[in-house]
Amino acid sequence: MRTAALLVLADGPLNGYQIMQEIERRSDGVWRPSAGSVYPALSQLEDEGLVRVDATGDQRRYVLTDSGRAQVEEHRGEWGLPWEQMTGAVDDEVGALFRELRRVGMAAGQIGHLGNSNQIGRARGVLAEARRALYVLLGEDETDE
Repeated sequence: MRTAALLVLADGPLNGYQIMQEIERRSDGVWRPSAGSVYPALSQLEDEGLVRVDATGDQRRYVLTDSGRAQVEEHRGEWGLPWEQMTGAVDDEVGALFRELRRVGMAAGQIGHLGNSNQIGRARGVLAEARRALYVLLGEDETDE
């Protein structure tokens, strides 16, 4: 998490939530870091003098310090890209499944924000049926195919 945060911040200042989103985006949705892993890593990086908090009003953005930039430049080659290691840990089918799941989540979010009560209720039914169908798949024997 520390390495990923440093590499993401090398592209510019971000708040904690934006760091989580950027890592998820770069891993094609396979790695979705939680606040419980991101903020402690950022606090540790701050304690080590590698990042600092730039607070403007209610906005708290993390910025690499000169030491942080030097650390990234010195170790970038050996670190690689942690999000690619995460995406490489799953095969193409699993990656495609997670990408589709992400698209379904985005569509459900749109219905939740823009849909009327009838559409929201129908969407819940569609998702419940999808969940049940997925569990049925898990219960199938490979010889059932």
